[in-house]
Amino acid sequence: MSKGVFVKLEDLSKTLKDIPDDTELEKIMHALTELFTRRLFTAGDGYVSYRIPGIAAQADGTLLCCLEARSDRFSDWGDIDIIALRLDKEGNELSRTVFPSGGGALNNPVLCALENGRALLLYCREYERAFVRVSEDWGASFGEEREITDCLKGFPYKWNVCALGPGHALRTSGGRIVCPLWLANGKKYDGGRREHRPSVCGCIYSDDGGETWRRGFMFDGAKNQSETAACELDGEILFTIRQENAEHLRLFAKSGDGGETLSETAFSGLPDPVCFASLCGGGEGAYLVNCLDGQKRQNLSVSFSVDGETWQTLYTLPGGAGYGDIALVGDRLYVFSETTYDLKSVDALELRCFALRRD
Repeated sequence: MSKGVFVKLEDLSKTLKDIPDDTELEKIMHALTELFTRRLFTAGDGYVSYRIPGIAAQADGTLLCCLEARSDRFSDWGDIDIIALRLDKEGNELSRTVFPSGGGALNNPVLCALENGRALLLYCREYERAFVRVSEDWGASFGEEREITDCLKGFPYKWNVCALGPGHALRTSGGRIVCPLWLANGKKYDGGRREHRPSVCGCIYSDDGGETWRRGFMFDGAKNQSETAACELDGEILFTIRQENAEHLRLFAKSGDGGETLSETAFSGLPDPVCFASLCGGGEGAYLVNCLDGQKRQNLSVSFSVDGETWQTLYTLPGGAGYGDIALVGDRLYVFSETTYDLKSVDALELRCFALRRD
């Protein structure tokens, strides 16, 4: 078990050493059994590399996945296409849509499954413009892109880099769509490219199914906070935030007003190597996927919490890893993640399916 205590924003400097040791940890009895692993993409097979996986579960039992297909193994700024997949519950491919960049970079795809076969795909172009596409057929195809960059211009931050997600957006029980994002004001280099630091994080949200978008919270209370994910938990939204504080612990935050503002933040006891992590909700709690290591991108793990403070690690995959996204469908938990073998470059994107037992 690992623990954390939520504190007010102005008290974020509080770390685990300040938390009393007599906090009673609630006994949580959950377990995962791996059902299958499918390698969906391998570096060098069609593209030099594949990165930034996202996954969303649909009401018809199918899965949507998205990713960046890169012509340059290491660069976030190279020739990058986006691929969207529709899979059955066993991970078999039903359809594939490729969105070509036209020679530039399409960045940070984000999926959101809605109702009646509708789904959204959001992404950025060259880290400076944001777009959305809509599917009306369970993600088998998507309509024309529509620009939504204007909703980012109201953030009180001078940015020259914008990125959505990545992973998946949250559709709350009330129907609001919450899409996390991060913004940076980076030094220019190598032509028009910009560094991804310094940075802040936040979200945009839609109350009309993705037609219009509004600015939500902005958070700059840690060091270079960036990639963020969200789930519902006990009537609130729980966010997990990538940041570069020296503690190298996973950062969480809560919102009681649908992502418009943050009310509390906390460092958990979960180590994190400065990497994207993701959340999904399951009614009785939250599930987190992250690299459970304070220094390197390795030991991809799934953890569970009833309150966002006390976490039980259910599964760890030893070895090199990276970004991972997570989805829950009944008693099945899916993780779509990066795999590495040299702890430097991503070699493959793999889909894992677990049977979830709740005792």
